[in-house]
Amino acid sequence: MQKLVVVGEKRMAVFDDVRKTDKLQFYEKRIDLVNGQFVVERPTAQSIEFPSDEPLLLECQHFIECIETRRTPKTDGHDAWRDGHERHSFHSVLSRSE
Repeated sequence: MQKLVVVGEKRMAVFDDVRKTDKLQFYEKRIDLVNGQFVVERPTAQSIEFPSDEPLLLECQHFIECIETRRTPKTDGHDAWRDGHERHSFHSVLSRSE
């Protein structure tokens, strides 16, 4: 993934993984109707700082640490089973409603 844009009624969020800094930015949307024409004001971005750690790397490090120390991982097989069961139930409900 390189860029993700989420647009809401009042705000817009842009995540740009290619940028070195300011990867996550929020914008206040300003769109007005003037004389029957839409006028869009390009607002300045508000940058949101967040850790640059890679989630998959952290998850793998945690898993290896759990093996070495014989601790239970934050998410284990029981969590995976429960999530799979919930997805199956949700899919079943959707299938019946069609």
